[in-house]
Amino acid sequence: MLEILGRKKAVSVDINILSRLYFPFDEPVPYVLNKTLSIKIYPISLRNSEFFLSSKDILEIDKNSIPDPKIIQMTYLKFLYKIILPQSAANRQKLLNILKLCLGLNYPAIILDEKERAFIVDNETGIKISSSQFDEIKRIILYQNIIGYDDEYVNPEFKQNIEAGRALKNKNIESPSLERKMAIITAHTGITKHEQLEMSYRAHSLLFQEVYEETEYTTMYPIAAICGKNDKFDKWIYKQKKSKYDSETISVSKFNEQAGGNGEVAQQIINKKEDINDFSKLSGGSWHRPNV
Repeated sequence: MLEILGRKKAVSVDINILSRLYFPFDEPVPYVLNKTLSIKIYPISLRNSEFFLSSKDILEIDKNSIPDPKIIQMTYLKFLYKIILPQSAANRQKLLNILKLCLGLNYPAIILDEKERAFIVDNETGIKISSSQFDEIKRIILYQNIIGYDDEYVNPEFKQNIEAGRALKNKNIESPSLERKMAIITAHTGITKHEQLEMSYRAHSLLFQEVYEETEYTTMYPIAAICGKNDKFDKWIYKQKKSKYDSETISVSKFNEQAGGNGEVAQQIINKKEDINDFSKLSGGSWHRPNV
């Protein structure tokens, strides 16, 4: 539960509100644990970003895709305690990194009470975080620090296909290191490395993204204009709204148009579907849908 703008009334987590009131200003998000105790969820600094990036996968495990009813029924925190953390010291260190960097907890531990409910406790501060609170906190952490993060449910098979396609597309592309990103920003804007190291990871990620998109736009748009295709070129500042997987998917009608058709393939598919659903056509008109 959150305490927004100093109000005492607790409200459910609303990422849209947080993205307007806290994230753009690198302000820590206040989170109310109970009537007397609250914590702050701090944005990751650029200096600590590599620790965060190497640890954040501990928050992103899709436990419900594991074909085990007992695991699916577990809370995420209990799943970490029972299954993930015992596997390796590296997993335990990842969770410690997150709790230290994002919540400022120096001596956290996970405990189970007499009802087998999992909690995060910190004896130094007296903090006690329930499993449901941890679910909200980890969601805030990911949205707070990762530009474009989205936890909307995606069919696992579809997601696997998309990720495989992206991996193939980027097979021979080397992503710039953080050091090179800082150098690129300095070369493009004049902002020094020292000044960049004072930024949050979120702000720096957004700055690099804007530098990249501006460079691409100012380079490619004149070429598109000469070729008469500037109307199809996405603008740099005012972009067209797109869904999460627009770049990886295409509609049947658009595919047909790009292949030189006129939309008849899409119409034929729709008509075929209608024919299959109309069983009276298959039975000479004597078939009737049973009452259920």
